[in-house]
Amino acid sequence: MKRVVTFILVAACAVAAFMVGWVSFRLEPGAWGVVRTKTGGVEETAIESGSFAWRWEALLPTNLSLAEFALSPRELRVASEGELPSAAAYSAFAPGKPDFSYGLEATLRATIRSSALPGLVASGAAPDQAGLDASFGLLLERAKQSLASALVARAGEREFAEALPSGERSAIEALAADVEAAVPELEVLSLTIDAVRLPDLDLYRYVRDAYRSWLDATLAATEALLADDAAFRARDELALERLERYGELLERYPVLVDFLAIEAGADPDLLGVLGTRAGRVPDAE
Repeated sequence: MKRVVTFILVAACAVAAFMVGWVSFRLEPGAWGVVRTKTGGVEETAIESGSFAWRWEALLPTNLSLAEFALSPRELRVASEGELPSAAAYSAFAPGKPDFSYGLEATLRATIRSSALPGLVASGAAPDQAGLDASFGLLLERAKQSLASALVARAGEREFAEALPSGERSAIEALAADVEAAVPELEVLSLTIDAVRLPDLDLYRYVRDAYRSWLDATLAATEALLADDAAFRARDELALERLERYGELLERYPVLVDFLAIEAGADPDLLGVLGTRAGRVPDAE
């Protein structure tokens, strides 16, 4: 009898330990869990409900915590409009003022990848379901921006530009892949293009290159004019400084007025002016 009781107690302890360590058993159906322990930190792999996951760390009181998440898809309506870089300047420069703007209306349906959960928990962005929901909203905003950027980046591909307005699968899948590459935490479940407007990229590049060539020539001509003007100013300043030095010399040595007049064959009127500046009064005739 004693052995039976001992066996029952041991079995009960084993069952209790098994149930305590069976962490996936705590998850609701369809949920995902992220294990965090005081001894090891956040585990790198999320646990799916229905799978078997047993952790010995759970046997230590208060050592293990399990964050539970429901990964529900969301839909995002994307309505984006904009212009290519410096589109206004290039449009004003080109005859006819071509339109270099773009527009996109789409519906994006996505969910957070289960593989992204441990990173979000470890960073503090998703400590619980409320935090995950808030992070989901921020990720969708990034997806919205990346979708518009991918549209502009691929607009120069002729095959893509022709396929997207008609809703061909290859073009849509390319955009979805670009979004997932830009926001790896998200899995794009579907992408529907409702309306799209793309600029003529060939014309845009042609006008851009012509504008830059014109701007380079204009700046070069302006720099040459500024250099000439600076040279003129420098010569004028040197001439003025030279005259000032002559004036100071004549004031100190008035006799040089007569000497310079004789050497230069200056007329009497000029001699009188120089004599006056030097502080002398010309001799009366």
